[in-house]
Amino acid sequence: MAALPDQETKTYHIVSSWEPIVLCLAGASFGFPCLMCFPGPTTHELTLAPEEVILTSSNTCTTAKRRLPYGELGGVDKVQNCGCDAFGGGSLGVLQPGWGGAEEAPLISEILATLKRRQQSRGDQGQIQRAEEANVRMQRLESKLDAIIKHMGVSVPPFVPASVPIGHSTKGS
Repeated sequence: MAALPDQETKTYHIVSSWEPIVLCLAGASFGFPCLMCFPGPTTHELTLAPEEVILTSSNTCTTAKRRLPYGELGGVDKVQNCGCDAFGGGSLGVLQPGWGGAEEAPLISEILATLKRRQQSRGDQGQIQRAEEANVRMQRLESKLDAIIKHMGVSVPPFVPASVPIGHSTKGS
């Protein structure tokens, strides 16, 4: 699947189908049968907003909500979790929708494509690109201003560094 458009917000409900089984087996193995119900399986609500990821994780006991700007996510990739597909990494953690099989592959691909594209456009790489674009625009404005000044026959005042207060001379007394 393709990545979402940059300004679109979409929420995904992610529940691992394996977690209740693992909790039940771990509880039975270690003499804690209540692990199946307490704290219970964790459900995740992953919201891909235009400027940040909002991850809400809930189980029987707690609900935690984290806001993560795309530039601070760290590496996100497709991962294998006991042979099943999952995604995540960095500050997002690992999330596994459903059984992690072929049915979830398009969902995982869509989420990863969107995360990676938004990370590139909003992270350090995006900031450098925007700074370079601003520099090009500033150079174009300066050349237009120079052409206007030349056409109007206006004399250009001498350059005064920003660190010298207006009204003070840069020459010695």
